[in-house]
Amino acid sequence: MLDPTRRELIFLVGAAAAWPLSARGQPPERKRLIGWVIGMSGEDVEAQARLVVFREALAALGWIDGRNADIVARFGTADPDRNRAAIGELLRRQSDAIVTSNPLTVSTLMQETR
Repeated sequence: MLDPTRRELIFLVGAAAAWPLSARGQPPERKRLIGWVIGMSGEDVEAQARLVVFREALAALGWIDGRNADIVARFGTADPDRNRAAIGELLRRQSDAIVTSNPLTVSTLMQETR
């Protein structure tokens, strides 16, 4: 049977060996890239309001633009060329999610990600 001082020594040695592992904690979470694509002009008041609401909704879920997420907004994608360019850029940047309600954008995404 171990005497109390020897038991304490074994505990302290074990705790000291594990301390560097617990001191590091979890690795920092990488920022998520979220693309937001809309067919309206960037100067359109309604488009800007939708973007504000989108950012607020994500923030309420814990996704803060600039902190743990980068929200990239692209406007004017009702034009097929601008749409293709915006989707291509977001795919090259390896977006974690691309949000849209534009049928042209959905179609382009389906074609580009098959």
